[in-house]
Amino acid sequence: MFLHPDRFFLEFIKEFLKFKGFDIIPSHDCVTGFSLAVKILPDLIILNKNFPHLDGKGFLTKKRTSSVISFIPVFVIGDFSTEELVEYKRENVSVFLSSPVDPNALAERLYLFFNIVPPPPNKHTPMLLDIHSRGKIIIIQIEGNLDPGKTELLVYLVRAYCRDRKIKSPRLFIIIPSLYPENITKDNIDRLFKFTTCPELDIKPHNIKILTTQKEVISILKRSAEYTKFEIVKNFFEGIKTLMIDFDKAKTIPAEFLKLGTSYIFDLFDKNGKRIIPALSIVNEEVLETLRKENISSLTYYSDDTIREIDLDLEEIESIPELKELYDVLLVEYESIGSETQSVKIWDEKYTLFFQSTLGKKVLIVTKDESLNQLIMNTLEAYLEIHIERDGQNIDTLFVEQDFCIAFIDAQLTNPSTLDILGIIRKHATRRKTSVIIMAEKIDKASVVRFRDSGTNNIIVSPFSTNKIMQKVFESVTLDRRK
Repeated sequence: MFLHPDRFFLEFIKEFLKFKGFDIIPSHDCVTGFSLAVKILPDLIILNKNFPHLDGKGFLTKKRTSSVISFIPVFVIGDFSTEELVEYKRENVSVFLSSPVDPNALAERLYLFFNIVPPPPNKHTPMLLDIHSRGKIIIIQIEGNLDPGKTELLVYLVRAYCRDRKIKSPRLFIIIPSLYPENITKDNIDRLFKFTTCPELDIKPHNIKILTTQKEVISILKRSAEYTKFEIVKNFFEGIKTLMIDFDKAKTIPAEFLKLGTSYIFDLFDKNGKRIIPALSIVNEEVLETLRKENISSLTYYSDDTIREIDLDLEEIESIPELKELYDVLLVEYESIGSETQSVKIWDEKYTLFFQSTLGKKVLIVTKDESLNQLIMNTLEAYLEIHIERDGQNIDTLFVEQDFCIAFIDAQLTNPSTLDILGIIRKHATRRKTSVIIMAEKIDKASVVRFRDSGTNNIIVSPFSTNKIMQKVFESVTLDRRK
């Protein structure tokens, strides 16, 4: 059972985890969720910490007093202070997950929790998904394969973006340079365009432009009644221009701003509505002379956007191989839709493979801070074997007897000091063998230099979180093994 206040996220995570082999019962309300849990007795409860009314802590308190569901294990999502970690541990919380949620990391934790062997990694190049936006226009580029989880993520991001900006009728430009042929099926295309069926959105078919040379994709779109009104465009500018035009909004550009040899995305009209400069045509001497002779001081275009000058030959515009260059030029004024700003954060596939490869390896934690111990253990114990030392007195003996992949050292240690412990570790193990990560409440430049000179530049500064720890482990081990 999954309890989370974001309905769109719940719909996404339900579909995402279904492809991973898990059956999710969602609830966006803790009160309703509690009643459901009592009724269905799930194998696991995944609970978001924050809710408008009965929050995660209230749910756990109520769960503890229920003889029916008190025994059910719980994962909790959120950002936790060290005091909260101790409090939630008393409620028999099995796993803490940072917010925003990483669905791939969650799936890995579920495989480990239920002792399920994860599916082998896809041998193909992972699906590449890039989403940029400006106002009502959303530009989506997809390449490689049509992974069900990432297409569900696409739907979620479009819905969340429109909800947060109160957009009812977005305009979408979808670019598909290449796909593996076996991925081009009607089911996958339906999943890709699932956002067109979302009840809260009113997406006009003529406001969906597709740029692709994939004949199989074009064939499916033309054969399917629900997609026949999507426009398949010949080049990047043709698609983006038609999405940017808004005949309810007129803007002018002074004729003196027109430069010889440039071209414009929009048609430019005089005050009587006569088209003077067609979109994407080159401004030459003849055009400028016409403006002077007819005493035209300004031209009008129709869009809510700022006009863009594009210094490219038309031959370049027509070719798909130049897509990346054209895409980068225009996206200067567009913002990436970052999933981190929503309820979800997606790991790169290499993170998943990395943590799968660490299973069973040993990690050393050296600190007297029990809450810091708990945070690192809660983050890594599903993957790595944890060994805790309170003061570092036995480090020399430990490294003679055992091999450690990673060592976390509290920056506040004395007798022996953090630097002394780091020196002992480096006497036994190089960075290629053991990555050392310093955990500091705060740190100055001089200390950073001392740690670097003594054998590590891997430092995490408070506030700590599971996402921050996992990212630092990945970065530290990956970079240290190259040395």
